[in-house]
Parts: sequence; C-alpha cells; structure tokens
Amino acid sequence: MFSNSLYPKKVGDRFAMMINRGDLSNERWARLKPLLPPEKPKTGKPNNDHRTVVNGILWILRTGAP
Repeated sequence: MFSNSLYPKKVGDRFAMMINRGDLSNERWARLKPLLPPEKPKTGKPNNDHRTVVNGILWILRTGAP
C-alpha cells in the first residue's frame, strides 16, 4: 500500500489521516476551525474538508508552487 499521507490509514473501524510535516497542528487547527464557514452548507454542494484545503494553501505558500 502507499505510504503517502494523502491516503487514509485504517485505525479500528475508522480512517485517520496522518499529519505531514508543515501541516497545521491540532492546537492550531482548534483555534482556526471556529473562524471558517460550516463544511455542510444549508444549500448546494458540501465543501471539501477545511483542514485539507488549509494545509494545501499553506503548502503552496511555503513552497512557492504555482
């Protein structure tokens, strides 16, 4: 199986995402999460997982990727 953290890892009956170097810590995420809009809006398509999106934005800023 792949060791990339983008693939969920099965832990018991749940799936858990591994944290990459440079991703938000749980403490920082706990401070940021209340400031974001709900992941499941009342209408329309549900948003992507906010933590994954924020980590992606931070990666682009950190690496300078286009």
